[in-house]
Amino acid sequence: MLSMYFRNDDMTEADGVRPSQQGTPVAKDAWLAAIAVALIARRK
Repeated sequence: MLSMYFRNDDMTEADGVRPSQQGTPVAKDAWLAAIAVALIARRK
């Protein structure tokens, strides 16, 4: 998911990190997935 986000120029602003309007949903989904993995890993 992150490789798709960083490789597609339409998903980031000119600096290559901040999400554009088109990249905001992907950035949000990546952030939520990372939080879920951290919470699941913490339980073990």
